[in-house]
Amino acid sequence: MNHHYNDNLSSNSFNDELEREFEKMIQAESASGPMNSDVAGGVGSGSPTRASYATRTDVTSAPSTTLDDFGELPRRFLALMNERFPPSSESPGEPPGLSTATPEQHLDWLRNTHNKLRAELATLAQQHQYRGAEIPMSTLPSYEGGEELGGLSGGSYSVMDALDSFPQFLDAIEDSFRAMDMLQATPSQHDSTPPSMPSTSSAPSLSPPLAFRGHGAQLSILEKIASEASSKRNYLTMFMSEGLTRRVQQDEALLRSSYCELYDFSLSLPEEGPSQIFLHSALGVIALHLYEIIWERKLLDDAVMATSDAFYEFQRLGENLEKLPSLIRGFAYGQRLLAQATGEGEKLSVPVQLLELAYDILKDVEGTPGRVEDFLHYELACCLCERSFLMEVDADLNSAINHLQTICKGEIASSDKLCRLGYSHLHRFNLHGDLDDLDRASRLAVQAAGMQSKTNMPDMDLDRASGLHLSALCLEQKFYLQLDAMYLDHAIAKCRTALPMLREKNPFLIRCKCDLALLLFLRYESCGDRRDLDAAEAELLNALVLETQEWNIHVPIRVVLSFVQAHKAESLTEMDEAVQLLLNARKTFSGPAYVESKIEEFVSRAYRHRYNTNKPTDDLHSALHHARRALEKSSPTSPRRAELSLYLGQLLMLVYKQDSDISHCNEALSYFTQATKGTSGRPTVRFQAAKEWADAAEACHSLALVDALEYGLHLLPTVAWVGHRMPVQYRILSSQSSTFTSRAAAHAIQQNQLEKAVVYLEMGRNVLWTQALQFRAGSTAQKHAADMEEGEYLADYLSREMHDDGNEVTDEQLVQMMDQLPPTFLDLFRSLGGAMKAVRKQSAEARGEARPMVDRKALNLLGDQVEQEYREASLHNAARRWQALRQDLQSLGDSLDPSGSSLHGRFPQIDDLDLVLRKGPVVIINTYNHRSDAIVLFHKVKEGGVGLRHVALPMMSADDVHVWAESLREGIRLFETQRCTLAKYEETVLIPILRSLWRCMVFPIVQNLKEYQDLREKIWWCPTGPLAFLPIHAAGPYHDNEPGLLELVASSYIPTLNSLIRASKAASESFRLLAVAQPKTPGYSSLPGAKKEMAVIQEQFHAHPEKVTVLMNDEATVHKFTQNLTDKTWLHFACHAEQDEAYPFHSSFFLHDGPLKLSKLMRMDLTRVQFAMLSACLTSAGDAALPDECIHLAAGMQFSGVRSVVATMWSVLDAVGVRAAKGVYRHLLSSSKSDESVLDPDPGDAAKALQLALLDMKKAKVPLAYRVPFIHLGL
Repeated sequence: MNHHYNDNLSSNSFNDELEREFEKMIQAESASGPMNSDVAGGVGSGSPTRASYATRTDVTSAPSTTLDDFGELPRRFLALMNERFPPSSESPGEPPGLSTATPEQHLDWLRNTHNKLRAELATLAQQHQYRGAEIPMSTLPSYEGGEELGGLSGGSYSVMDALDSFPQFLDAIEDSFRAMDMLQATPSQHDSTPPSMPSTSSAPSLSPPLAFRGHGAQLSILEKIASEASSKRNYLTMFMSEGLTRRVQQDEALLRSSYCELYDFSLSLPEEGPSQIFLHSALGVIALHLYEIIWERKLLDDAVMATSDAFYEFQRLGENLEKLPSLIRGFAYGQRLLAQATGEGEKLSVPVQLLELAYDILKDVEGTPGRVEDFLHYELACCLCERSFLMEVDADLNSAINHLQTICKGEIASSDKLCRLGYSHLHRFNLHGDLDDLDRASRLAVQAAGMQSKTNMPDMDLDRASGLHLSALCLEQKFYLQLDAMYLDHAIAKCRTALPMLREKNPFLIRCKCDLALLLFLRYESCGDRRDLDAAEAELLNALVLETQEWNIHVPIRVVLSFVQAHKAESLTEMDEAVQLLLNARKTFSGPAYVESKIEEFVSRAYRHRYNTNKPTDDLHSALHHARRALEKSSPTSPRRAELSLYLGQLLMLVYKQDSDISHCNEALSYFTQATKGTSGRPTVRFQAAKEWADAAEACHSLALVDALEYGLHLLPTVAWVGHRMPVQYRILSSQSSTFTSRAAAHAIQQNQLEKAVVYLEMGRNVLWTQALQFRAGSTAQKHAADMEEGEYLADYLSREMHDDGNEVTDEQLVQMMDQLPPTFLDLFRSLGGAMKAVRKQSAEARGEARPMVDRKALNLLGDQVEQEYREASLHNAARRWQALRQDLQSLGDSLDPSGSSLHGRFPQIDDLDLVLRKGPVVIINTYNHRSDAIVLFHKVKEGGVGLRHVALPMMSADDVHVWAESLREGIRLFETQRCTLAKYEETVLIPILRSLWRCMVFPIVQNLKEYQDLREKIWWCPTGPLAFLPIHAAGPYHDNEPGLLELVASSYIPTLNSLIRASKAASESFRLLAVAQPKTPGYSSLPGAKKEMAVIQEQFHAHPEKVTVLMNDEATVHKFTQNLTDKTWLHFACHAEQDEAYPFHSSFFLHDGPLKLSKLMRMDLTRVQFAMLSACLTSAGDAALPDECIHLAAGMQFSGVRSVVATMWSVLDAVGVRAAKGVYRHLLSSSKSDESVLDPDPGDAAKALQLALLDMKKAKVPLAYRVPFIHLGL
């Protein structure tokens, strides 16, 4: 995954050595008479001295700092500030005399502003005790100093540190001012025509160069330097200058002209001697630059010969050894490009040794020019990087990354350096799977791809194409990690954008086309659109006709083409031809083992595809053979190793099904085990391997089945990693099988291990809720106060970032924040912004432009992309640190986290559970395949404690439950859309399902409870899988007035045992009710019953009006609800609600000003709330994709701390909601100790109150379909 770039070869050392040689030669020529009038005429008092060159070196490097990069303040904040405090026509916010002030005055003002700004922030932090004054370093991306300032080991940074980089910013402005002075003193050279090219046979045959139009500041400076020299030395001096940047390196005409002029000048020197050798090396370096543009192999060979001969000849002479670093660099540069072209990494051994020696010596020598160190440093990094790709040397890759990070740190790095560092990180991620490398690569790719937008340099297309390609490869890896096809769409778009920027002879063009084809194929596999398969083949065929060499560190294009054609083939003949071409391409390839591993995998999968089509046994064995070779050649730490192990196991199981040879099954078990336990593998791959491991163990009756099931359960939190935002966690979990936990529980029940079955069900269900609960304050329970403080901050940070709206700040909130800031603070910011604009404007005018050349739309897009990458990397780093802190819990023995789940897979707290079971049993129902079971947890009356009992349910299977759930959902849909009458819905759908539930499940359980005298005042039902969608509480015979469950006992639902324990342990609070009603919701039908419910509440609690707060109509806003929630202990909602099927965490109550989403409720502390009545539709509907996660509004209330909830499984009639509310409150008050003086209803009586209210509705002849949806959850 590497691309090779032109490198910035200019250096002070190179310039100084050439300059000294030329001055010596010119002095000698002056003494003996002028050799050439042009040359002689350019030397004298007006000739640049060493000091003047040094000055120009400083100036010409300055434009690499783009003035348009300075605006780092949040755009929305500045926009609001300007709107709130608009500057007058005199721009009072800008420094006085801005239009006439000198650059020095600007700089002084900015430095004073910086000092005042720091003082204001320090005062503000002291006055307001700003919590963010010390922020954990782990909330930053690791590439923002995490390693140096704390990273995963803790540490924090101060809010004041944000201004510590300001002096560097001012230094950049100072450099820019110097550049502007130079520009203003520079006469226009745009119309000057370079001299004609020499016709010497030894020089390359080149057409006249283009005029330097539109190159902006840097070439203007070069032209000034050139204009001060003789015309004969114009291009020579330009090449020597420090301004030889990436832009110049990619200018073919300029390089050709420079080569010819330098060659002509070399003819005027003695044929032998150090000067000629040195010029010979310089010619070779220019030719190497030119080779990286036109990619002609002969030019490379000649350039390598020139740089090599010059280096060895110079060593032989043994004179002027201070010039040796430049020659070493030229020699290494040539060897690196030659190794890249031939694939011979051993060619880089000598260059690397020489560069390391030279760099180690020079970096400690006082007075060594910085650029000498820089160019040696960068070339060393490039050579190490190249050797790591060619020879798979991990140490080289790590060293290259360290060198490149040092080079890029503290400066605005050129895009080629950003790309090279990014590709190195991506390659290391592919080898070892460290997500931090992918984060870094993604960030660097965005920066490099946006470089053109920042600098308006249309001739930087090669580097921008590299940035886009790198970004596409990073997006591909994110697709594998997050299973979102959107990443493939973006990756394909980026590759297609990059292609037109590349020359036809550039080998990178083939690489880009090949990767585009693979992305298209991947999207075809993911989405099934054959147009992607056709497009992939077209790109590969187009690349095949290009007369371009291929680098051997990538899969050859013929391999990819044959692989795609094998899948596209419509006949066996076409498939056979494609497979044969693939084998031929494989035989001719020689390269790194990790590339050979990929090729072997392509061959194996082609055979597997042909086997799937035609079922020949030989193809299966061939696929197996090449899969083994692919695994052998893969890196031991590569994430691909888990994928290949999984793939190998799958092939072996196919062979086992054919020949029934148990050895194949046992071998498959070993590969599945390796894939599951391989820590570098992607979590989804490891979890899939655990499932296949369980299948294989079951097939051969292996005892490893238990290990497979337990490993899989422990992997679930890793699959839904807290480092992903909740939408990603939800999508990944939805893509996995929802039966794995039920399977583990069924196996434990079959082995009569009921306690283990309960533990499995607690571990494998409600994973998302459990992880969300871990972010509650105090949830880390660390031993040290510092860790506790950091853990609490991380918990808050991760909780806010969970739903991708953690940084949502409304304009109103921004205005409030601004109101709290001192006026001088705002003035300083506004003045600073004005000064920046003035600097940009002055710089643009100095370049002869009407206005600053800035593409604001592109800049804004770039800013958004950088922010997105930054936030994602911050989340990853915070999650890693959070997990490291939580490891301390392992030393606390049997301690539980605040979610109630044991970190060690142990049974829930016995004592707390026993207290709850005194009121009634808990019944857990599990279905898997053809078996169904109930586990009854009950209070042991005689001996005390918790008992477990198994109730077999042989008349019910998992398929039966699935059919009932789907039939009920379809029946409700038809009934609610008025395509089915009430009578027909009840007779053909609802009642048959309730009878089946009674006969197959509820009746056997009730009989068991009666037999053991455990049928008390209530039952807590804990259904799994699709059972969560079925109204178990309403099951009954529905025949001749025989009693059903509703008549026998009160029913409550719980998602997990731990949720019930949390509710039982919550502290009791005095009654204070907050009622929210929205009779008329904008965009929805009116609910007149909502107003009636408020009247019912006021009537029921008329003796204590001060205990009831009602928000209705325009007062029922999200903001006012949040404000009034602080001291309330009871809640009532009478409004519209909706279960969001696309993303259930966005299920909402609809209030006057918008939705109150479940994702927002999750972040609220509702632990003081005793009871909530959700008189709205679909508040406990659940999610069909993840039924075991219980993602609905009622569960959100319960997990956020509400002890007792009444909710609805589907839509309810407005009038029935009024009746239910009235009945529930009436029975709650009648069963409590409340009187005229004391109001003390018990939320623990809510289930019984709902039961009685439903029985009242039954007596009142309310249709069954209208009363069944009401359920109780919790205590």
